[in-house]
Amino acid sequence: MKKLLLCGVIAFSTTLHAKNLTSINDIYKLKDKQFEDCNVSGFSLLKLDKDFIVGFNARLKPFGALKADDFDMSECLAKRNLQNNVITTYFWQKNKEILEQHMQSYIAYDRFNKNMLVILLDNDLNTYILGNRDQYLIDALKNSREPDDGVFNSINWNSSRSFRELGLSKGVPSKDDLIEMENQRYAIEKKGLLCRAAFDIADYVMKARQDGITKTNQLETLRQNPHKDNDYTKYEFSLIDKAYDEPAYETNIEKFAVTKRFAYKTFFDCYKSISSLIP
Repeated sequence: MKKLLLCGVIAFSTTLHAKNLTSINDIYKLKDKQFEDCNVSGFSLLKLDKDFIVGFNARLKPFGALKADDFDMSECLAKRNLQNNVITTYFWQKNKEILEQHMQSYIAYDRFNKNMLVILLDNDLNTYILGNRDQYLIDALKNSREPDDGVFNSINWNSSRSFRELGLSKGVPSKDDLIEMENQRYAIEKKGLLCRAAFDIADYVMKARQDGITKTNQLETLRQNPHKDNDYTKYEFSLIDKAYDEPAYETNIEKFAVTKRFAYKTFFDCYKSISSLIP
């Protein structure tokens, strides 16, 4: 779980007391334990590097009156936030807002050439991309986030939304909204087709397992004759792994029971996962 700091003043005073950092480059010299103790946060970057705060404010300038100090929350930095020459961080608004929106911001900053990418998200997780869209900055952000960061995973990297679209009525979707909804519809439909096949795939895999076919044999057969759709192949690989967590039974009744239980559970689990794609 992330350790959070409530304000820049607290974060900065803690940092100086702990390490007497004088520049953003000193962060790279910290030990693992100091990151674990939350010695630096996003607010530390605002204090340690003038170019960081200048660059952050410059990217925010087209976004109404939003400024760096309009963010009152930041996360503690960890080792994963140091991606070669790029430092990443995350700010958000808890007690502050703009146009009744509590904004969230992911930032990637090149400490040498001062390039900066700023990703803003509003209450509805609409994406606003400000600054340099260089791929290495995007990659640094992606590599620095935890896989289960739901907010970060909602970013639309192709978004062209601007400040004028902030807070627009939900009844009038933008072009980006329509594209996102169409992509979501396609993902749900594709997952639905996979779930329709899930029962038969699981039934076949478990039946082979109960008939004495080895896991190695099943995997090798699948590698030699993969499905045309890569998602189906990956799915069957995962089912083969799960099937061999079950023991091989002796009687035909037991074999039948475990096979059908496995197939039905696979089917229902798949359809439950579809609901996660629906807002």
